[in-house]
Amino acid sequence: MSGKKHSINNPVKKIEARKNLKHKKKPYREWISLRNKIYLKKMLINILSFIKNRVGISFFDRKNRNLLTVIFLLIFFTLSFLFYEIKVPGSFDSDLKMIYIPKGAGTKRIAQLLYDKQIIKNKSFFRIYARVTGYENDLRAGSFRLSPSYSLSRVADILINASGAADLVKVTVPEGYQIVEIADLLERANLVIKDDFIRFLKYEAQDMFVSRYPFIKFAKDNNIEGYLFPETYFFARDVSYADIVEAFLKQFKEKIVPVWRADEAVKGSPKQRFHFYNIITIASIIQKEAAVKSEMPYISSVFYNRLKKRMPLAADPTIVYALGKSWKNRVTYKDLKINSPYNTYRRSGFPPTPIASFGVEAFKAALNPLKTSYLFFVSNRDRTHSFTETYEEHLKIQHKIKKMAREKTNR
Repeated sequence: MSGKKHSINNPVKKIEARKNLKHKKKPYREWISLRNKIYLKKMLINILSFIKNRVGISFFDRKNRNLLTVIFLLIFFTLSFLFYEIKVPGSFDSDLKMIYIPKGAGTKRIAQLLYDKQIIKNKSFFRIYARVTGYENDLRAGSFRLSPSYSLSRVADILINASGAADLVKVTVPEGYQIVEIADLLERANLVIKDDFIRFLKYEAQDMFVSRYPFIKFAKDNNIEGYLFPETYFFARDVSYADIVEAFLKQFKEKIVPVWRADEAVKGSPKQRFHFYNIITIASIIQKEAAVKSEMPYISSVFYNRLKKRMPLAADPTIVYALGKSWKNRVTYKDLKINSPYNTYRRSGFPPTPIASFGVEAFKAALNPLKTSYLFFVSNRDRTHSFTETYEEHLKIQHKIKKMAREKTNR
């Protein structure tokens, strides 16, 4: 026989053999399906072996087969339920909704808020999920954009990790602002009606918050001027007047009270000599007088030196406050004649209340004035002041500054 006709080395035969082999191969999807079946079979055998070794129950024993079947079904349906509750959203509505979580809200209240907005489908399961995962105390307050199409796990993740600043209104209260100015600022941000907010501060705020913030019990005539701490705040658009005021008081408690407690009542120091309310009153005047923070301890020393000598404080900002204004370019001699308990040119001692909100630096200066002999200071008209010990020196510098101003105008 000829070896060439049937030789396996024949190139033509090799190509045909490869084609036939290629056509005999299973389709890719069928191969993957087969591979998954083998994997699942192995996994099932491993699980059964684990149960047999640890529990002592064999699936291959007919007596135990029904029991194990029930166990597997229970596990399967439990896992299916958990998957459904955690990963399957309650709706396919993809519209984002604004959800506001108030400060101090527990999981029960948060779950109710989310349920009312149709973000979650099961209040109880949300609470259980938060507790089991250990996130119960990590849910943030604030405003969040959430959709009914989000799964429960995604909703929880947003409430834990997002800033809570979605659609919040940013309001920056500068140091030295008075209640009237703060109310005007909030009204321009469309958060309050100015007159209503001022009435709330005057007639309701002190009684409402005195138990939580005892330091406001010293406010006279329900005037909590000075307690609205100047800071940048973020408020929800539907925030209540009470929540706004509490945000101010909370910052005051966190920023001012610790400084007061840390300061030692050394003999002769302001803390040893005067009441807390007197100190914050001086701090508010310092805040209004000082444009440069480095001058605050000097201005503070002038006021305490004058108090020690029983001299009137003679502070222009108190006159402006008595006039019912927040700012005045220049206080005139006519202004100094106003009959008001806030006229510190005609009355000795402290004015009845603080005259503005103040920052930490002003409060520190009120607690720790520099040791000087200064009794007077005058504006240099460049945001700084000149300090003097005698009235004669004070008048000389005043004359010099006025002369320089006239010469500058005539140029």
